[in-house]
Amino acid sequence: MKLISKAKDFIQNKNEFFKKTTNHSMNSVFLLSENEIEEAHFNLFIDGKSTFLDVGLKLRKDQKIELFLPWKSESPEDLFNIIKKQEVLCALFNQHLKINSSTGSNQYITADLGAKKFDVVCAKVNKENINYDTYTKFTIERPSTATSDIAYLRLRFKGTKSNFFNKCHTGSDAAVSPVKESIEVIDFRINEVRSVYWEEFPTNIQNTPGIKKLHFFLLKSYREVNTLANPSYHRCRELEDKPWETYLPNRDDDDATLAYHWKSENEILEKGHYAILATFNKKQTSITKVIIYICIIILISWFSCYIFEWSKPYLPFLNQPNDLSHNESSPIKELNVLPPQEKSVNSHNIK
Repeated sequence: MKLISKAKDFIQNKNEFFKKTTNHSMNSVFLLSENEIEEAHFNLFIDGKSTFLDVGLKLRKDQKIELFLPWKSESPEDLFNIIKKQEVLCALFNQHLKINSSTGSNQYITADLGAKKFDVVCAKVNKENINYDTYTKFTIERPSTATSDIAYLRLRFKGTKSNFFNKCHTGSDAAVSPVKESIEVIDFRINEVRSVYWEEFPTNIQNTPGIKKLHFFLLKSYREVNTLANPSYHRCRELEDKPWETYLPNRDDDDATLAYHWKSENEILEKGHYAILATFNKKQTSITKVIIYICIIILISWFSCYIFEWSKPYLPFLNQPNDLSHNESSPIKELNVLPPQEKSVNSHNIK
């Protein structure tokens, strides 16, 4: 019985160990495939209220991609019904695309980009929670109904761990300053092999595939000022109202959204991984603290008046009159005030 009890304790301690090591070891998104990935899009949206990650992939025929997210993720939302609209699709690719077929029952459309053609499809997704539910594996395929060589799909993943992609740092005077100043650090990594333990993955992650084209978009409020970007972003623009209102959920009309765009075409092929670090400075006035400071000033003023009135009987000099004319020793009495010079001159002239 003691041996069985020790074995149970050993297994439980081992499970707890793997949970802790996995939580701290893996902080990268992984895209794994037996073949090169034609193109990958990542859109990270962080606004303080919600965080979600959109993943867009271009797949060739019979290609299967394994996506690993380092948190227990919900089932993704397929964005096909949103991006099948021409104005949204053109906004996503920032190019003029022509849709030349309807969806029908096959749930795909064909888009033309000049001489190039690709299908926009609904994805076939299989979800699997792995390693004590500390990260999630998604097996993604294109439907067999797609006819073009390249098919594009887009998924939205929610339920990220708190402060996983971003961490906020505040100054030491944040508790007393009426203006809260914070620095937010965004750290996004793709296929960062050194951040995981090999035995934790049910696949061969040592051979990460090349990604021919990679685009990363970070969507932030214009109120947050970018202070550092490594590597430097390619461009930054304000999102257009009409198409992006359809694409982004619960968008604040009073807050402009800026899209910071990074892209890479060679580094992923050479190194096999990609990382982006960006910092944003944000200042926010705390109305509560301002009201508290006003109340404190009023209380100090009232308390000082009360102390002054209370101390009058004990401090006689506070009861002396303030009018210097009633003071015998006042220097004013000692002054000989001469009459105006003009009057003296006039008196002399009369005589």
